[in-house]
Amino acid sequence: MTSARKCFTNRLNARRSTGPKTRAGKARSSRNALRHGLSLSLALDGGYPTEVESLARAIAGKNANARQFEIGCRIAVAQLNLLQVRQIRHYLLSAAAREHKSADAYSELIARLAPLDTYEQRALARRRSAIREFDSVHTEQ
Repeated sequence: MTSARKCFTNRLNARRSTGPKTRAGKARSSRNALRHGLSLSLALDGGYPTEVESLARAIAGKNANARQFEIGCRIAVAQLNLLQVRQIRHYLLSAAAREHKSADAYSELIARLAPLDTYEQRALARRRSAIREFDSVHTEQ
């Protein structure tokens, strides 16, 4: 059983870690996902760019039904998001390698690279989930 002191401390910590309170802090945190443009979906207005469609057709195959094509589009979007994250990481690392930076600049680079892991893991999870669903739909037929 949790002690009263521990319970009080947990509640106090929870109050402190609920995100920004000020209007400026909330505005700053709302722009975090826009830094690299990775929060934007490749599916625009219900349609897909030609790159997504062509990759989805290659994934789903010529004889794919509408459901298989839709799942193929989800796989393609996740794959293209993954490539986008990796291109940004490559750009940041190659730019840092060209410039001989100080230790402080490298800590700034690490701070810029860290959020990319979140986007990469999210894209990998979406791709993995879509592939599993595609496999289950494909084996049903």
